[in-house]
Amino acid sequence: MIEIGNTSNNQFIPFKMSKVKQVLPFFEGIDKSLLTVNDESKTSLEIIYFFMRYLAGGDNIKGKAINLNLTEFINHMAGKKSKDKTILSVCKQAKKMVKAKDIFTGQVTSRQLEKVNKLVISESHRKGYRKKVYWVGDINIKPYAYKVCHESMVGSLLQDFLVLLNDDSIDLLDRLIIGTHQFYAIHPFKDGNGRTWRNLFWSLFSTKYDEVQTLFIIFYFKLIDYEGLYMAQSDLRKGIVKPYINYWKTCIEWSHKALTTYQSIFINTECNLINKIHALDYWLKNEKINVKIRTF
Repeated sequence: MIEIGNTSNNQFIPFKMSKVKQVLPFFEGIDKSLLTVNDESKTSLEIIYFFMRYLAGGDNIKGKAINLNLTEFINHMAGKKSKDKTILSVCKQAKKMVKAKDIFTGQVTSRQLEKVNKLVISESHRKGYRKKVYWVGDINIKPYAYKVCHESMVGSLLQDFLVLLNDDSIDLLDRLIIGTHQFYAIHPFKDGNGRTWRNLFWSLFSTKYDEVQTLFIIFYFKLIDYEGLYMAQSDLRKGIVKPYINYWKTCIEWSHKALTTYQSIFINTECNLINKIHALDYWLKNEKINVKIRTF
């Protein structure tokens, strides 16, 4: 058992990173050779917008992005204007995520996090750092639900978190795996914590690794098996490390498979871009179904 925080009455108070670093040796079991190094080639905007259709998130577009007309969505992002309200809403949020990514430059700062959060939730009236304790998840239906720490702790925990995130002596993947848990545990903002973290993960990880594989990793913990992440984090809060490590092992393995599938579709298939995107979308939806079947 490894202690990374204290839990009392379902409220989790995370320890500072000096103690959380205890879990670092466990990451040696993750096969990092499955990660493709960034070759500095530019990912097309059509592909990025395809991913942002799902990853931009937000209550205002929750569920809407799944069944929208994909061809019309891509064409709209390319400049062929659509009048469909759902497409307009999803495109607007996707563009915010793309714009926000450029805010992160150099060392990550609290000011950058604030600016990104403000941009990705610009439609929300709940802006800024949270000023109260609240539940993440519904404890009546989600066994992994928890209450966040007291708001007075957010500032010091966030600064401590940033020290780790900017520590280049620690492997980048290790920092982001720990960082995912810590950021979710701190939950610094009133709204948009998930979007802010996904944007930061995308920005940092794609500086070293293939951008498409980076987006697949985020797709996995956002959509393919998000409940698996929350359950593994719940175990980690109790000091049980193995499920969290196994979750990320599976995530990296899946992202490698997804990247191989992507390359097969986009490099080896002779058809237009829209048809290739449709083929990828079909494959991803089937993968989500398959994960549900394996889980339950």
